[in-house]
Amino acid sequence: MPLKLENETKDDGEAEALLMNAKEGSRFLGQLTEHDVDCLASHLSILKFAAGEVVMQKGQSAEWMGIVLAGELCAEVGGKVVGRMATGTIVGEVAFFAGGLRMADVRAGEDGHIAFISPGNMSELLEASPAVGCKLLRAFGCSSLHQLSHNPM
Repeated sequence: MPLKLENETKDDGEAEALLMNAKEGSRFLGQLTEHDVDCLASHLSILKFAAGEVVMQKGQSAEWMGIVLAGELCAEVGGKVVGRMATGTIVGEVAFFAGGLRMADVRAGEDGHIAFISPGNMSELLEASPAVGCKLLRAFGCSSLHQLSHNPM
C-alpha cells in the first residue's frame, strides 16, 4: 500500500468519530449502528493522507479495501481524473473481491483519512463479531456491484 503506515491513527475515539461521519455520507454504510461503529474502530486501520499522495497504484495487488473517512480521493487513468471519491465512499472493493490488480491510480485530492481492512483483519472481525462483519461485507459487496453496474470492466 503506498500510504505510509506511520500515519496510522491509534485513537479509537477519533476512529469512531471519523467512522460515524463517513456513515452519514455513505449510501452503503447506513445500516451500521453506533455499536457496530465501536466494534469496527478496533478492526479497521485508519491512516491519514495528504493532498497529492498516492493511495493506490494501477497494477498494484488488491490486498485491502476501505472507506474514505474524510477528504477526497481522485481516480486517475493516464493522468486524467475519471472519478472522485468523497467521505463515505467505499474504495478498492472491486479489485479486492476479484482477487486482482488495481485498475487505476488513486491520489488524494485533499487531506483526509481512510479506513482499510485486509483479509486477515476481516477474518478477525468475523470471528469477534459475525453480525458486524457481515454488515461490513454486505456494504462492500453492494458497493462493488454498484461500481460494476455503472463502470463495467
